[in-house]
Amino acid sequence: MKIRIYVEGGGEQKIGKEKVRQGFGQFFQKALGESSTSIRVIACGGRSATFRDFKNGVDAHPDEFVILLVDSEARVVDGDTVWTHLKKRDPSWEKPLSTTEDQFHLMVQTMEAWLIADLQALQNFYKQHFNENPIPKNSNVEDIEKARLEPALQNASKNTTKGVYHKINHGPQLLGMIDPQRVQKASRHCKRLLDKLIEILQ
Repeated sequence: MKIRIYVEGGGEQKIGKEKVRQGFGQFFQKALGESSTSIRVIACGGRSATFRDFKNGVDAHPDEFVILLVDSEARVVDGDTVWTHLKKRDPSWEKPLSTTEDQFHLMVQTMEAWLIADLQALQNFYKQHFNENPIPKNSNVEDIEKARLEPALQNASKNTTKGVYHKINHGPQLLGMIDPQRVQKASRHCKRLLDKLIEILQ
């Protein structure tokens, strides 16, 4: 079965969305190997646009498994389903009738948590003068507050030749470099997504 993943990110410009699409594509290729060719990533920009495009995708592609992947923006309360969490964050969202819970997935608390999960990849990307000290050392990256994630990466990278971490210029490249095994060990929601993709593709 073919899979379509509507993912938050990339900003409003086409080039930013293309970078995000490529970054996630490389991440899934690392995680899933050749079977990742059955996955199409659609970077949609903002959060509301991502949900709108996801809903349209559900209607337009009934023969494909259509997934929503957005930032959780906050810690997911124990016991809450992903849809319960999303509905709390975005009360105006209405769940498409034909969808199931396993079509909704989260980056907890933002995409940057996935990046922080692989310190070695960050060091390999930024190289000299990368300072790992500002990066929170937490084996469960989902516990790191959203407000700490991007500033930590910015502070860690500010003296490198690549410059301060930039969500669109650096984020997608880092997505393509991080080790999915490390990320899913540190993020149960990433593991939930990868497990679902493996299940479908088998």
